[in-house]
Amino acid sequence: MNLADAILLPFVLLVLSVIVFRDLRYMFRKRASENWPKTEATIESAITVRRRLGSPLQGLLIHRAWFTYIYCVSGIQYTGFFVLITGNKKSGEGLQQALAGKRVVIRYDTRNPGVSFLSDTQLMGKPVHQDPRWTHYTLTGNQPRLSS
Repeated sequence: MNLADAILLPFVLLVLSVIVFRDLRYMFRKRASENWPKTEATIESAITVRRRLGSPLQGLLIHRAWFTYIYCVSGIQYTGFFVLITGNKKSGEGLQQALAGKRVVIRYDTRNPGVSFLSDTQLMGKPVHQDPRWTHYTLTGNQPRLSS
């Protein structure tokens, strides 16, 4: 094994470990959330962003509608996030208008109420996507970067 391999191999293993740990944590938290209490939340705002997948020559664009929902636990207001994949920007804007102000049911962790998941796995016929990095934010805390 040469020096480059000796440096690259631990780096790759570290990156893979972080990815696997994050996904396992999300999977276990999602499974545990089935027993968490439920409450209502209100979808407050949304933004549609697009992201290019693959090389510029492939030109595959994915439009995502990022939604923010707000809920209260013991008089404290929390924020959660989810994404719906849309076919185009116009479709994303239509979802934004249709879901603005809508009440949804969420489940939250009693030990850490800032961690929540939508109870529904689909909204408006689109699968709900929630990432473990988005599930622990309060209104006064950080929000995920909505980069395009």
